[in-house]
Amino acid sequence: MSRKGKGIALTTAALGLVVLVAVGFASKNFFLEEWEILQLSWRDAEAKRTAIDWLGSKQSERAILKVIFTLRRNEVYLAQALEQITGANTAKPLNLSTE
Repeated sequence: MSRKGKGIALTTAALGLVVLVAVGFASKNFFLEEWEILQLSWRDAEAKRTAIDWLGSKQSERAILKVIFTLRRNEVYLAQALEQITGANTAKPLNLSTE
């Protein structure tokens, strides 16, 4: 391989590495949000509370439906979680009964 070919190969590899690092850094919040949304389906109440707190601090719109489906049986907890995520003030618990 010629000297010019090695230079091009190293430059391309370095540029590719820079792009990979930039993409990883840019998508960090997306993967953290997905992780917290996944924790909503766990049985551990503390993990759910932590996930809701984190999602609420980020005001995650993608988490709203998951929170509703996960917490639909506990209306008070659901109202608190939605209030934290959306920043809205819900004065009374939501009634999501299907009866």
